[in-house]
Amino acid sequence: MTIFRVAQGLDLPPLYLFTFADEDERARVAELLRKLPPREVTKVRRELAKRATRP
Repeated sequence: MTIFRVAQGLDLPPLYLFTFADEDERARVAELLRKLPPREVTKVRRELAKRATRP
């Protein structure tokens, strides 16, 4: 519960407290997504969803 409170106090999603861009590729992607405006995040999510469902 404390993580959620800290994140709420910082006005961040809890995930951002656990991503360290210098550690792995997914964390780097999360860091880049964090910097995008919401509309762009939606576009990226849609594209990723398409790619993730391909065989």
